[in-house]
Amino acid sequence: MSTVVSQAEIKRFKDNECAVFPVGTIITPSAREWASEHNIRISFGEPDSNDRLDFLKNTVNAVLKEFSNKDQKPDVNVLSELVCKCLRELGCKVY
Repeated sequence: MSTVVSQAEIKRFKDNECAVFPVGTIITPSAREWASEHNIRISFGEPDSNDRLDFLKNTVNAVLKEFSNKDQKPDVNVLSELVCKCLRELGCKVY
């Protein structure tokens, strides 16, 4: 069964340059349009190592930005836990 990604779901990638989905995923037209307007590249299959590294960097930076907006500085363990949580919510496998 195919997964359908809507505009609301694609918005989770707002701080990323690329959104990678499994082959067979269906992206709604409104989700494609929103991604295009926000310069987010949609691809299917396994991300290459550069995409993975960029995705991880963007996720870490997004979490750090949230702390910065609140004039807080997380310790390494808190940052690691939050990044892992975000990655899992985005459908990534975190080991």
